[in-house]
Amino acid sequence: MGKKIDITDEKKMVALSDGTERTVYRIKALRDFGDVKAGQLGGFVEKESNLSHDGNCFVYDDAVVCDDARVEKNSLVMDNALIFGNALLTDNAIVVDNAILKDRVVVRGDSEITDSAVISENAQVLDSALVSENAAIKDDAKIRNFAIVSGHVVVKNNAQIEDHAEAQDEAVITGNVVTKDNALIVDHA
Repeated sequence: MGKKIDITDEKKMVALSDGTERTVYRIKALRDFGDVKAGQLGGFVEKESNLSHDGNCFVYDDAVVCDDARVEKNSLVMDNALIFGNALLTDNAIVVDNAILKDRVVVRGDSEITDSAVISENAQVLDSALVSENAAIKDDAKIRNFAIVSGHVVVKNNAQIEDHAEAQDEAVITGNVVTKDNALIVDHA
């Protein structure tokens, strides 16, 4: 079908959490797809390869995708979200608000990252999981299969939250722990 976006001349500098800066450029839709209309301005990318020309994926508002990060299929990046490093956002995943994906992370399925959550250091969020409210998922941790992580929770060091389990309210889950089957972890656990 050809290209779906073009990079405009509008640019800005974005500071990354690793202390570096990138020049990113606002995108413009070249054709209609999903809820995007030809001529509509989007968010910012560093290079055209940050956003696939296939599917209905798009970067909206003032969201930024840079480095070798990639947004594919029907994934959406909105508001002031930031995706960088080698992060991959695919399938129908959504990253909104001030959420950050960085390093070599994968977010896929119908998963949603929101409310200043940070996904980093090889973490994965898969299969309709929700990560929100300043939660941090890092160090090879996995959140999947309708799991919910919210409220300043940290999940790290190969820990897994899955199968409708929920972690909230400043809990720290670390090590080779697997939490699943509707389990609930709360309050500094």
